[in-house]
Amino acid sequence: MLTKKDIIAFVTKLKSNLRLSKIRIDPEYGKHHRFDSMWYDNEIVSFLIDNRFRYSCHVYGDVRLTHIPTDDYVVSKGNAADRIREFLEKHNITTDKKLYDAIDKNIIYVENNNWFEDVIYDTKKEKYFDYCLDVADDPFVDINYLDELINQYKKDGGEI
Repeated sequence: MLTKKDIIAFVTKLKSNLRLSKIRIDPEYGKHHRFDSMWYDNEIVSFLIDNRFRYSCHVYGDVRLTHIPTDDYVVSKGNAADRIREFLEKHNITTDKKLYDAIDKNIIYVENNNWFEDVIYDTKKEKYFDYCLDVADDPFVDINYLDELINQYKKDGGEI
């Protein structure tokens, strides 16, 4: 799991490799040992590269959680994380560890889990381009790959 320290190290490393501005990290990310995408909506980190490309890591997904012992359930479309958090806390599931234990022990059933997704927006051409990244364990971009992707995009004249 990533910690707040890992996130700061990530951004610091990016600063040394790319020209960044407008860096934002969700202040709630990682609090109370909550790193799983289940706890969040919207973006957890964003920054501007070369005053042109806006990188952001978002959380997306639709979720249905069922508390098996009571048949209590919640459905969240468009990732309304507040409803998910309320449901989990109501059943004393307050950390990633408790979340994974509850899933493993069949205390809760999860359908259509959330995911982290990296997005890049070209502010000059006003269009999005993104790429596939396995973010199951690490929701943050590979620095060198991001730099290569942007350089290739510039070289290709902004064509995907």
